[in-house]
Amino acid sequence: MERDVTVNIIAQLQRLNLGLTLDPNMLRFTVGSPEDRAALQLINRPSVGCNNQVRTSKIGRNA
Repeated sequence: MERDVTVNIIAQLQRLNLGLTLDPNMLRFTVGSPEDRAALQLINRPSVGCNNQVRTSKIGRNA
């Protein structure tokens, strides 16, 4: 039960912040079964629509 709650909270946080990544080692205390580890791997995988590239602008340059 506690693991399910933890995984659900993490999934909700990642939906709110697409750039959020977690170190699976931080969550080992909640992972006990192979199913839990598989769920954690899915949660920790970056989403397809996520774009974490930083864009810089050329302010002040004359064309």
